[in-house]
Amino acid sequence: MKLKDYVTLGNLLGGFGAMLALVHHRLDLACVLLFVAYAFDVADGPVARMTKQFDTFGGHFDTACDFVTNSVVSAMVVYYAFHYLAGYPWWLAATLGAFPIATGTIRQARGQDRPLSYPCYWLGVPRPVSAFFIVALIQSTLFSIEGSPLRQIVHATTALLVVVLSFLHLSTLPFPNHHQRRWMGTMRVGRIW
Repeated sequence: MKLKDYVTLGNLLGGFGAMLALVHHRLDLACVLLFVAYAFDVADGPVARMTKQFDTFGGHFDTACDFVTNSVVSAMVVYYAFHYLAGYPWWLAATLGAFPIATGTIRQARGQDRPLSYPCYWLGVPRPVSAFFIVALIQSTLFSIEGSPLRQIVHATTALLVVVLSFLHLSTLPFPNHHQRRWMGTMRVGRIW
């Protein structure tokens, strides 16, 4: 293994730490560790470029670590939030948690079969975006609102958004990425507009 691969390993270990945090009923820490894992995921590319350490192993290793952190851990966060915080029965919380991991697994297999990344965009919503969106929904103050009829509406809406976002993994909608940076100026203008 090379230096860039150890940075990628930080992504996997951040995801593992998030799983351990959930076992100890620390959803807040699990969500923070997902962000730490993402920091390692972002850092492995620049480290590979600076050290000129490119190989196919690193690409496959990065994809596998992303799968664990962004699909498996996201599924566990969804299960935990809906079972322990929203009070859903375990089977319903498990069903909701199955969506991110099932669609993430299908996306992983599709990526092995055909490219999901093209110059300037990915096909479908990438797993890290989905994981961040799920964490943002579950960590929002609305999700943890107490003693209000709004609580059930917020939980049901969040559940629906998790399902829709999971299916967007499998869509062919273009999602902007950072590859082939010559288009980044145009994308910035569009984003600002």
